[in-house]
Amino acid sequence: MLPYTESFGVFVPDTTFGIGAIDKLGQKVKAIGSKKVLVLTDEGVVKSGLLAPVEKALKAEQIDYSLFSGCLPDTPYSVVNKCVKIIRENNYDLLIAVGGGSVLDTVKVASVAATADGTVADLVGAEKVKRPGLPKILVPTTAGTAAEWTWGANVTDDLKEGEHAKKGVWSTLLRPNAVIVDMQLTMNLPQKVTAITGIDTLAHGVEPFTSWRSNPVSDMFSSTCIRLVAQNLRSAYGAGNFNIGARYNMAIAASLGFSSAVSGGGIAHGMAYPLQFATDLSHGEAIAMILPHVMDFNMVADVPKFAQVAGLMGVDPAGLSVQEQALKGIQAVRDLIADVGLTMRMRDYGVKKEAIPEIVNTVFTNSLNLINLNCRKINKPEMTGIFEAAW
Repeated sequence: MLPYTESFGVFVPDTTFGIGAIDKLGQKVKAIGSKKVLVLTDEGVVKSGLLAPVEKALKAEQIDYSLFSGCLPDTPYSVVNKCVKIIRENNYDLLIAVGGGSVLDTVKVASVAATADGTVADLVGAEKVKRPGLPKILVPTTAGTAAEWTWGANVTDDLKEGEHAKKGVWSTLLRPNAVIVDMQLTMNLPQKVTAITGIDTLAHGVEPFTSWRSNPVSDMFSSTCIRLVAQNLRSAYGAGNFNIGARYNMAIAASLGFSSAVSGGGIAHGMAYPLQFATDLSHGEAIAMILPHVMDFNMVADVPKFAQVAGLMGVDPAGLSVQEQALKGIQAVRDLIADVGLTMRMRDYGVKKEAIPEIVNTVFTNSLNLINLNCRKINKPEMTGIFEAAW
């Protein structure tokens, strides 16, 4: 728990939740007063037909817009640069993101890069953004990343040979002007996307809840996030097209996962990033592979808090010691991951055991901030042991 002498901040953007909330999009644009609107998304969103309600809402208010559908997973520098070029050449004054976390992060970074003097690389780090960016509205179509509520964005350096390192841009100027969370936009997600984004959401609850920087405010968000995922992910995965209630609760859980911006996260995310680039794993799959093993390692640092995780996961505490509750909670996470088809091992994706030391070095090079936020101190041999358990 965060010492009483340390401060923390909370910011929640103007957000409209609900079935049919996307109908408010045109009104939000008019309230901002923009004249040239660029909608940014990816080909998956276009092919799935999810742009139809977005376009309908804009046309209802007679708002002219252009479309860029070239966003890619993990927000590569090259794509952000392309967006910035388009924005500047056409003098767009409002960006609308429609998609998953990578699309939302692309818009957040492009909005400030378009008004900056330097490159995307110059924005990497904490508070490196010096000028207000363009106004932006974020419309998530997956229930996973909480990017709509966080003041950070992850980008991938794909411009250096062999680099492909995931890096963070952190600035209050990345905050959106408005967010629309409409559960209908998640209704037709493929089962696998539902699973991987849902487990990512679970990690966004578990890691802030067990971080040493957790506090009563962050716990309020992260505990509800964990509980909603535990109660709804199986239904959203198994029959999401027919269970709007499960989709509704998962979409809210995803936004609540922003608690990592209040209390910080942990090493599961830091360890997942290099796995993505060493394999063809998505972010959520890498999280699913690592999270239970990280929880095994971390539990000793705060057994009572992990026992609370168990309760949020639906474990009945009757007759169990605090230690037994904590262990049952980790097993409940494993069971959920397996139930949505994501139980896996690193070796199944071609990761060689002898490559683990290099992966560990990458984590310690690129994710020291997450290592420092983890509830238990960790060294390289200990991290090697976690990866070996996942191998």
